[in-house]
Amino acid sequence: MVAEAKQGAAMPTEVEASLAIAALDPGAAARKLAGLRRLGRYRLLPRPPRQIRDTYVDTPDMELARRLVSLRLRQANDDLVLTLKGDDASAGPGLKVRRELELPWSEEGLERIWAELAGYGVRLLGEPARREDAPLARLRERGLVVLQERATRRLVRDVVAAANAAAEAAEPLAELVIDRVDFTFHGRTIRHREVEVELKAGRERALVSELLAALSAKAPGTLLPWSVPKLALGLWLERMLLAGALEAWLAPDGALLPEAYPAILAFGRGGG
Repeated sequence: MVAEAKQGAAMPTEVEASLAIAALDPGAAARKLAGLRRLGRYRLLPRPPRQIRDTYVDTPDMELARRLVSLRLRQANDDLVLTLKGDDASAGPGLKVRRELELPWSEEGLERIWAELAGYGVRLLGEPARREDAPLARLRERGLVVLQERATRRLVRDVVAAANAAAEAAEPLAELVIDRVDFTFHGRTIRHREVEVELKAGRERALVSELLAALSAKAPGTLLPWSVPKLALGLWLERMLLAGALEAWLAPDGALLPEAYPAILAFGRGGG
């Protein structure tokens, strides 16, 4: 998803903010949020749910991560896309502002991604004389390895002005998504839920804060401001699991308990 264009940059930027669903019954909290059709001054228009499988890749020595870059291969329903993201220092409090390039899987898309990575100073292996068709094999040919895999069930809502009489045809102001994210590590599945607001191009950033405040009012005590990207969250969870530091924070079904989120932040900030 692409939002707000960045002046003078080859890649556009996305502006978003997230809330972790930190509840004893996160599934029930997510269903309550999914049932909303109005949020403050806005209407929420449901779109078809999406089943997403993400595979993140990096060099063996994690050169992309060191340069604050991530590369993702995403299968979303029947679509296959490549996404390159980079951090942007201009993010304000509670906002994630990141450069993002999302392209359908194709030879042209790959060439654009390779060019962008070179601009970040990332050195990949040269293209082999014989190319394989499988997407993951193509990425491995350039010396990339799988860093993380996860599955997401995503519910999407378009945010439109409630005063618009023809809301269904109105241009969305933002997108609200409710994600159930399953990380699988060493035969264990860890489940995280969050709600995210992403601004559409040209909209005022204040709208994100307004929508998050309205969401929090609809589910008091269950939504926690959350700025950790899912990639980083998965890496931390895997390290905590291997260190024996995660079991106390898991429900029997593998869902993160409310108390897990401060523990995760403390672990990550402590260099875990």
